[in-house]
Amino acid sequence: MGLIQTGDVGYLPTQTHLKKVFAGGDAVHGADLVVTAMAAGRQAARDMLTLFDTKAS
Repeated sequence: MGLIQTGDVGYLPTQTHLKKVFAGGDAVHGADLVVTAMAAGRQAARDMLTLFDTKAS
């Protein structure tokens, strides 16, 4: 199955090999509950904020 790889590839848990591209939910883990996808989306948002904060410093 062609899932998107995150974590080990990037510096942040939801970051892909493309520095400004984040992924989560079904695209990473396969079909699952909607609450799991929501949690992954929240984590991706946190990771994006971390990236922006790092660049601003």
